[in-house]
Amino acid sequence: MASRSPVFERMLTSDMKESKENNPIINDIKAKNVHDMLNYMYTNIVEDLPKKATDLMPVAEKYELTRLKEMCSKALIKARIFLITFLYNPRIGAFWSYLK
Repeated sequence: MASRSPVFERMLTSDMKESKENNPIINDIKAKNVHDMLNYMYTNIVEDLPKKATDLMPVAEKYELTRLKEMCSKALIKARIFLITFLYNPRIGAFWSYLK
């Protein structure tokens, strides 16, 4: 963990409690997000990232996971582009009206 995150490195190699006990405590992030963060740290993969990017972005920021932050940013940008295209494309708008 320390090799992937400067925050964990500081936690585990300093005089902090986490270092002395070799047990970092993460109590301000939902368990599913911790699971996804750890999975990313060990595999470089986040399953269903487009669905999880909003929740993982603050985690990536907090733990200084630069690559994960970039991945989340790209996923969020793609989602916004899709939404804008959907809302402003007359053909899609007409199709959407037809479905209502």
